[in-house]
Amino acid sequence: MRRRVLANLFLSSLSSARKTHFTARQAISYFYANRGGLKIAFILTVGQLN
Repeated sequence: MRRRVLANLFLSSLSSARKTHFTARQAISYFYANRGGLKIAFILTVGQLN
């Protein structure tokens, strides 16, 4: 259940962040940080496209 909520939050943040890009490394870091019930949240840095 918790993973589903985190995944939904992540996907909604991706869809709402217009004209921005995320690297694969940042996305993987987010998912692995929340793996296994860890209560650690990473804030993804967002780079704006030129």
